[in-house]
Amino acid sequence: MKTAILFELHHLGDAVLSVPFVRAMAKKEGGNLHVVCRNGSLPIFRKFLPISQIHLWEPWWELRGATKWSSFFSLSSLLKVLRALQPEQAFCVWADSRVHWMMRQTAADQTFGFPVNEQNFYAHERPWRRRRMKLGRLLGHLAPLNHPLQRLDYQQSHLADWQQLTEAALLPWDTNTPWFDVSPHSQADTLRQPDKRLWLIHPGGRLSTKRWPIERFQMLVDTTFRDLTTMLIQPPDSAALVSSRPNHSSIAPRDFDDLLALVESADAVLCNDSLVSHLAAALGKPVWTIFGSGNPNWFAPLGNANRVIASEICSFRPCIDRCVYKSPICLEAVTVRNVTDHLLKC
Repeated sequence: MKTAILFELHHLGDAVLSVPFVRAMAKKEGGNLHVVCRNGSLPIFRKFLPISQIHLWEPWWELRGATKWSSFFSLSSLLKVLRALQPEQAFCVWADSRVHWMMRQTAADQTFGFPVNEQNFYAHERPWRRRRMKLGRLLGHLAPLNHPLQRLDYQQSHLADWQQLTEAALLPWDTNTPWFDVSPHSQADTLRQPDKRLWLIHPGGRLSTKRWPIERFQMLVDTTFRDLTTMLIQPPDSAALVSSRPNHSSIAPRDFDDLLALVESADAVLCNDSLVSHLAAALGKPVWTIFGSGNPNWFAPLGNANRVIASEICSFRPCIDRCVYKSPICLEAVTVRNVTDHLLKC
C-alpha cells in the first residue's frame, strides 16, 4: 500500500477547501492518505479518514510563550512518526518553505507543492510579507520540492491551487456538491414554512478583521430579514443577534457537526469570510459572503463569486490581519444598504 501525507496547517475554512483532494486520495486504489493538521481541523478530516491517519500538530510559528516551544520540540517526534510510514508522496498547497522542509524530512520519494515566489505567495505586496517571501525563498533552496507547481495566475482562486495539486497527483478533480454527507438539523424543521426560503445568518469569524460589525448584522435582522424565516447562529467569537420575531430562531451550535447540520438545513446563507462560507458552498448552498481583510479573488466560496460583498476602499488589502488603521475600514465601508442590495440582486 502506497502512503501519501498531506500537510494542511491552516484553519478550518482552509481545511474545507482541501476536501476534493482528500476525497480523491482516499478513493485511490491502493492509496493510504495521512493528514497533518491543526487540532481544530480534526472534525473535518474525520469525515473522510480514520483517526489513526490524522496527525495533530500546532505549528510553532503560530504560537506564543511556552506552547510555542512545546510545539517546536515536539516536531522531531512528529517527523519520526511520519518517516516510519515510509511515504511515497508528500503534499502541501501553500507556498510555505517551512512545511516544504518538513515534507523533505519525512523522506517521501516525491514532494508536491508551490515554491515561494511572487506568483504563489499570498499578499506578497505587503512589505512584511515581501520580507517573509525572501526568507522563504532562501529556505526553499535548502529543501527544494521535486514536483514544484506554479499558480497559473496570481489572482486565481485557492481552490484552483487544490485542483493543480490533485491533477499533479494524477487524481480526478471533482467539486460536485455536497462534499459532506450530512442530514438537516432537527431544529430547522420547526422553522421551515412551505414555499419560503429558510435563511441562516452567521455573524462570526475567527479574526476581528473579517467580522462585519455585529450592530450592522442586527440592523439587517431588524429590517431586511424582518419577515424572512431565519436561523440566527450564535457564534463563539461574536455577540449574539437578538430577535423576538416568531419567524426568527436563535441557535447556538454544540459543535462542528451541529453547525454543519444547520448549514445543510438552510436554503441560503449570509456570513463573513469564514468557515461557514466555505461549508455552505461545499453543501451547494447560495452564500452571500462579506469580505474584510481577505482577498475575494483567492477565497470567494465555490460557485458564489457573484455573491461576494466587499469594499475597495482599502489599498492595503489583503493585510493578513495586520490592519494599518485604528479599525478595519474595509469592513466599515460595507453598509447595510450594500448588503441588502446584493441580497436583492442575486
